[in-house]
Amino acid sequence: MKEKFIPALDFPLLTKLFDSFISFAIPERRIKGDLMDFMNITEEDKILDFGCGTGTLLILGKQKHPEAHFEGIDIDPKILEIAKRKIEKQKLDISVVEYDGGKLPQGNNSINKAMTSLMMHHLSTDKKLKAMQEIFRVLVTGGEFYIADFGMQKNPIFILIGNIAAKFEPELKANFTGCLPKLLADAGFKNVQTLNTYNTKLGTICIYSGQKVV
Repeated sequence: MKEKFIPALDFPLLTKLFDSFISFAIPERRIKGDLMDFMNITEEDKILDFGCGTGTLLILGKQKHPEAHFEGIDIDPKILEIAKRKIEKQKLDISVVEYDGGKLPQGNNSINKAMTSLMMHHLSTDKKLKAMQEIFRVLVTGGEFYIADFGMQKNPIFILIGNIAAKFEPELKANFTGCLPKLLADAGFKNVQTLNTYNTKLGTICIYSGQKVV
């Protein structure tokens, strides 16, 4: 059975506005460009974008590293249609797949690197952990997982806003209290790091990484 999910911008009717809103609210190209640089992608890498949304990160990655294999998954069919149109327009060889929110369709030890951008905050804390455990499963030994998402808030205004938002959308609480690194460690990842932080119109966004060491 498919898991319930929160659509982009929380409401299905706003999905088509997602790209425009994100470009206005955060330095998207900078954050995603930095994320791609941190990943040190090689041409042999197989890369999974977990919760790929409209495909912006996948497209950026494939354009920068055309020899690497990129694939994306998302639970939201409406946002995947946008991703497919964007990928087709760019004439890029990227596969995107709808999944049910449970076990990932990828096999054990089949992915070199995984990434996700502004998706984890939509998941409850227990689902965040389960998603990280699934990503750990599909990564090869030595594989790495990179997350760009809301972290512990630094600005007092956003601390207040975050506390209020968490009452209406409790999924945000783990992000705003800085729990993602701990959840990565709980899922089995080693060498967990905070690679960068960004103050944006929506609050503090961080890039985290962890490695599968077995």
